[in-house]
Order: sequence, then C-alpha cells, then structure tokens
Amino acid sequence: MVSPPEMASFEQFWPHYLRSHANRTTRLLHGLGLTAAAAALAAGATRRRRRWLWTVAPALALGPAWLGHWVVEGNRPAILRHPLWALRAAGRMARMMVAGTLSDELARVVAAGEHGEHGEQGTPDPPTTSSAHRGTAGQSPPRPSNGGGNGAARRPPPDPHSLN
Repeated sequence: MVSPPEMASFEQFWPHYLRSHANRTTRLLHGLGLTAAAAALAAGATRRRRRWLWTVAPALALGPAWLGHWVVEGNRPAILRHPLWALRAAGRMARMMVAGTLSDELARVVAAGEHGEHGEQGTPDPPTTSSAHRGTAGQSPPRPSNGGGNGAARRPPPDPHSLN
C-alpha cells in the first residue's frame, strides 16, 4: 500500500481521510465499532466490577474499523500515521453521519479531487493509495443521501477509486 504524502494541516488531511472511507461498508463498520466502544465505556462507568470493559473499548472501536480498511477499502487506517488528526476526523465524520451531511461532503471532496481543485490551504488534495493495491471487488460508489436539499434528483458521485 502506498502511503499518502506528508500533510501540514488537518484541512489537508481531511480529504485524504474522507476518501479512505469512501465505501459505505467501511463507514458502517466504523459506526458499529464506535457504538460498541461507547457501550463498553458506559457499562464500565456504571459499576466498579465492570471497569475491565474500559480496557477492551479501544479494541471494540478499532477492530471493525480496521477490518473495513484492510478488507473492504484495501487501504491503511489513517490512525497509524496521524493518530490525533484521525481521531478528530472520526469525530467530524460521525457528526456528519448523524446530521445526514456526510454524503454531500464526500461528493464534494471526490469532485474536488477529480477536477484538480485545491484544498483550503491552496495545495492539491493528496492522493489515496495506488490502484494496484486497492481492493475494488464488490464496491460501489457512495450514494448521496435522500434527506435534505431541494428534492432534486442527484447523480451519485463517481467512484473514488478512479481518482488516480
């Protein structure tokens, strides 16, 4: 797997992070892991005898997420190179999932990358992994959400794996 270029800011990191979560299954696995970890933390906080759950919470969060990256997306989890930015981006992605705005943001980032538009800091969005190392079997491009907007029909964004 090819590593992304070094990034100087979170705003440069965000498009890379979002593209590495382009497959809906990966995002769902992240949500499942986050929910399981939150439940373990809550259960551990309610009773002294269950504090051991705090030790398994990270594994509950990272296990499904990493499965999504290595098996579904065919890429490397961003938390391995940029742990603090990855945690911040995971929070942003979770808030956008709940708000129903993640599909629109993903479409914007993919479109900006395909058209060679620059990120907020005036640098091109970094590429994801090389196509030779990407798992693409059974993947479909992300679909826009049905909620929000003016109700006009929108086309799904192009396959984010065809960026290179």
